[in-house]
Amino acid sequence: HHVLGERRRREARAKWLELLTGTTGLPIKTVRKMDSATYAWLYRNDREWLSASNLKYATAVQPNNRSEEHTSE
Repeated sequence: HHVLGERRRREARAKWLELLTGTTGLPIKTVRKMDSATYAWLYRNDREWLSASNLKYATAVQPNNRSEEHTSE
């Protein structure tokens, strides 16, 4: 069972990295929709690696926080 888990982990990681490198610059939310099953598996079983990979390859979307633009006088 452990061997199957390791194989599944390697396959999921490879698939996710391939997706990330092919979609450089897209938000993770968009990439996640392209292969939600792989993302979900990695999130449940290999979250630390997933988070590190997402930070390395994807561009975070900056929130549009308008409250900072307006100052109350």
